[in-house]
Amino acid sequence: MASITKRGKTWAYRVYYYDEGKRKYVSKSGFKTKAEAKDASILKENELLVGKNISKEQMLLADYMENWKRLYKEDTISLKSISRINSIIDYVRTNYNIPLRDITHENYQSFLNDVAKTRSKETVKKYHTYVKAAIKHALRTQTLLHDPTTTAVLKGLEEKNKKVENKYLSKSEFDKLEKALLEDIQLDYTSRYIILFSMYTGARFGECLGMTWDCVDLENKTIKIEKGFDYHFTNDFTEGKTKSSKRKITIPDKLVEILKTLPVPEDQTQRIFKRISNNAINKALQLALSRAEIDKDITFHAMRHTHASILLANGVQLLTVSKRLGHADPNITLHTYAHIIDELEQEDNEKLNSIFSWVHWEYKTLINVVISTLYTPLGDLQHTPRYKHCFVAFFDAQKSPEIALGGFSSNFRSDHLGEIILFRPLFSCQSQVILNLQGVTCLLHWRLLISLPHLC
Repeated sequence: MASITKRGKTWAYRVYYYDEGKRKYVSKSGFKTKAEAKDASILKENELLVGKNISKEQMLLADYMENWKRLYKEDTISLKSISRINSIIDYVRTNYNIPLRDITHENYQSFLNDVAKTRSKETVKKYHTYVKAAIKHALRTQTLLHDPTTTAVLKGLEEKNKKVENKYLSKSEFDKLEKALLEDIQLDYTSRYIILFSMYTGARFGECLGMTWDCVDLENKTIKIEKGFDYHFTNDFTEGKTKSSKRKITIPDKLVEILKTLPVPEDQTQRIFKRISNNAINKALQLALSRAEIDKDITFHAMRHTHASILLANGVQLLTVSKRLGHADPNITLHTYAHIIDELEQEDNEKLNSIFSWVHWEYKTLINVVISTLYTPLGDLQHTPRYKHCFVAFFDAQKSPEIALGGFSSNFRSDHLGEIILFRPLFSCQSQVILNLQGVTCLLHWRLLISLPHLC
């Protein structure tokens, strides 16, 4: 039931409803006419009829996110991720703390645009991800009936985005860095060992710190990545970034030999690498890059990108790389390493073109057959060196017609050459070329053969 009242020069509505047996109401004012207030009250009543949670729609966004985090995120994700959510909630509380019911496509986009003024596009994406997750929950619980985040466009400071080439090293740079790290290495150079470990395995920093000796099988050249280590908050093991991050992978001989040089304690549940901060590891990496004369501004995480990029560039399948990295979905790998995938696609396109192309002769063009009444007997040309490969192919096709699809037409005469209207190679080598005649042959014109000495 709704009541419409006039307040000064504007109109207001009040819609009553029951929540757990208690009579409550929701109101809104500022309408220019009584009809506008009446229409708005009808919409509100309809929302109540479809089960909309009126009491919660009045919650402020920051409060709703806080409650969502407490119910669904605490004790399920890392403290680092919780800390990131807290910082986003604090920003929302200061800059966009409006009731859920007042969130629209337009003011939500304005909120993201304000975030983008001082932050990179990647950071804006994180803000959007967590706010959107809380709003999705509001939709599922009927607190909201529409999603104001669906049309969001993410922006950001492009200059803060790292160039693609600065996210990983090339194979030659990998080799130079490897040499710089191994040169004069000592047992107490923990940073070097951790960097090398990530270069060979693609493990995250926390995963490297979380490695224990009981997860290493040097005989079978495998390791189990089952946990991480939180040096920042708890100084203890973690469950890892995601469920899929627990994995068993093979390791190269180089890493096996490096690990053999490290002392193995009696208690093999102890960590392989002692506690070290991310800042310390990045400083060590910068020094190693300088010694290797590599002019790139990269962090430790680039070792993981480098590992994956080198594997992909050398033909290792995407699904294999995805599992090795511990990605929950191969699409994550596809998105992260799109630059490598694009390069490989270009190479594959060239291969496809080569596989399905016409015969590759010197000028890579198909010489048009000129119809003529001049024919040359085989006996006069088959001993001419210039046509040797052409006639080997021709005779082989005669001996094995099942290889030449369609065989020869009934017009073929053994003492004359036939004209090939359409052909392409089945395979080629130094001694012969097998021609696919496609069943559309008549007499082979001698002028076409003059164009074919480069077939082999």
